[in-house]
Amino acid sequence: MNAPTTTYSGGTTITAGSILLPTGSGTLPTTGAVSIGGSGTLILAATAGEKQIGALSGTGAVTVNSGATLRVGSTSTFAGSLNAGTGTFQANNVAVTLSGDISAFTGTLAMESSSAGITIGSGATTSSNIDISSQSDTTFTLAASGGTKAFGNWSGDGAISIGSGSTLSLNLTSGASLAGIISGDGGLTVGGDTLTLTGVNTYTGK
Repeated sequence: MNAPTTTYSGGTTITAGSILLPTGSGTLPTTGAVSIGGSGTLILAATAGEKQIGALSGTGAVTVNSGATLRVGSTSTFAGSLNAGTGTFQANNVAVTLSGDISAFTGTLAMESSSAGITIGSGATTSSNIDISSQSDTTFTLAASGGTKAFGNWSGDGAISIGSGSTLSLNLTSGASLAGIISGDGGLTVGGDTLTLTGVNTYTGK
């Protein structure tokens, strides 16, 4: 017997409690918006594979466990938290802003396809346990006046934009290279290993 398929096309609101997407066919509507309230959680189980949604909003929490990828497919601003988990949070050909506490996350923020981008809001809390992966023609942005935002490893050739009053701090566990352009009035700090810059960078901060 085939597994049942989710067919509703509207949005999903999690006001409290949680929704768990397991390994296999369990999904939400791939274009439906997901809003998570302050005490709600969207959980992707370990080895759940890729799960796509539309826009993501709210002040609740998202957990992306090892072997799982949450693909956000519509322009989004998410003020909630990313819980501990080693999966992948991906902006899929859209712009996604994260403005909450993502410091517990130990996975990868990924940008896939042209025009995709992830912006870290000025009030967001990050940590050096979060890696960044970017394809060409994508942009990773730190909003202005955010202070120092710590991240871990960098991979890919996307661009970086660092707003005035913000510093991107990369704590590399292995060498990396970056062909994309680093722009903006903010600064860059690199520790742990070597970041090779091959682009013509224009950022002006310290």
